[in-house]
Amino acid sequence: MEPRGPHPAGSYEVWVPTEHLGAVTSYMMLNRGENSVMLHSLTPHCVEDHTGRVMWMGAPFNIDRTVLVQEGEECDEAQYPELGLGYSAKKR
Repeated sequence: MEPRGPHPAGSYEVWVPTEHLGAVTSYMMLNRGENSVMLHSLTPHCVEDHTGRVMWMGAPFNIDRTVLVQEGEECDEAQYPELGLGYSAKKR
């Protein structure tokens, strides 16, 4: 409900498996109303994920880079490692 991390406004996150990204993106484009939607990858490289690998639907927000790790360093531990998604995926 309030700013958290680099995000300057209240938000929620939705994790989308790669095979469903197109359908979810289309749904958000058609149903977001006046809300802004930020889509970004989730890798060990927080700064790049929030700046270089980002797509906005609606008005973009300024991301607070001061709370992200410095360039060349990796992010904190993976979120929700029990899901095995993103960079927490098991190598096969």
